[in-house]
Formats: sequence, C-alpha cells, structure tokens
Amino acid sequence: MLKNIKKFAAGTLSLGTTVLMAACYGPTHPSTRPFDNIRVRGELKGEATGISGLQVCIHYAGTSKFCKPTKNGVFQLEVPQSIHSNSANNNYSICVENSGQFQTSCKQIPPHKVPPYLFIEVNSK
Repeated sequence: MLKNIKKFAAGTLSLGTTVLMAACYGPTHPSTRPFDNIRVRGELKGEATGISGLQVCIHYAGTSKFCKPTKNGVFQLEVPQSIHSNSANNNYSICVENSGQFQTSCKQIPPHKVPPYLFIEVNSK
C-alpha cells in the first residue's frame, strides 16, 4: 500500500513539473502560422470626420472583405498576411464603402508598405 502511495506521489510530482515547465516556457515547437496579420489603423476626414458606423473594408482582387464599422470616425482592420504578401502583383485598398449618404473612398496600399496611420477623405454624394 505504501509503495502505491509513493508511486502516485512521484507520478503527480513529475506531471506537475512538466506542466509547470510548459506554462513557463511555452510550447516546445514553433508556431505553424507563417506570419501574423498586418494591422491597419486610420480615421476618416472631410465630411465623415467623427462619424460612427461607416463600413471600412479591404478591397482586394475585385471584392470587399473583412469589413469593420468606424467608431467616431476611427477604424482598425486586420489584413491577412496572404493578402498583404500577394499585393506585389495585385495591390489592395482600404475603402470606406458607399453608405448612401457618402461617396465610396479608397486609399491604395503600396506593396509591402503599410503606413502607420491612414487618413481617408470621405465626402457627401
């Protein structure tokens, strides 16, 4: 009986050490994700300054993707690395989509050169 208790205690301590090391040092294998997303931040200028709820999208290969609404005229989008790295052949744009009241306005992103902060001029129709 005492022998079984000792084995159980040794096994528990071994497991605890393994869990503790994994928690402190992280996984032992590298991440399978090749790259993180590219974060694009900016704000609307012109007649749309400070307006919430306008859709800002990534316009790539003829379609709008990953749309997010503005909040007080400010936006933040995550551009997938696959779109960003393929933009050398097919540039992408950040667009404020037509909302009925405002014109669609876009800002083209040069290949591999995301500006730290974008200003997009948006005016009424």
